[in-house]
Amino acid sequence: MKVFRLHRDLEVKDGIWGKISDDDGLELYTLENAQKKIPDGQYECKRDWYNRGDYETFEVHVEGRTRILVHAANYPDELEGCIAPGLDRGYKDGRLAVWSSKKAHKKYMEALEGHDVHSLIVTTEPEEDVPDE
Repeated sequence: MKVFRLHRDLEVKDGIWGKISDDDGLELYTLENAQKKIPDGQYECKRDWYNRGDYETFEVHVEGRTRILVHAANYPDELEGCIAPGLDRGYKDGRLAVWSSKKAHKKYMEALEGHDVHSLIVTTEPEEDVPDE
């Protein structure tokens, strides 16, 4: 089974930045909503459909939660526990954000061609100093 690793590296206010990578060298930035984040751990992800965005994606199966998806978004308040990939990250109006999320999601899905299931390992690294806005 293909394995992705999400390493969270900064939590500020309502947002969490991280990086998601696979063993083939793909590395993308991530954004999560700090109030709705999933716990660190290992999860099975199954191919699914993001109805609001009308595109294929993967659902992260988290016990006691439903519809935790990997989908395009730029800001934490656009996420209900889901994970947004990005090609870059930065600040907008004092909030953490990821940029080029649709393009990043496309790269994520391309890395999963031929796979209907993958594993996701989520870890939180020690907090770093908050970068300048």
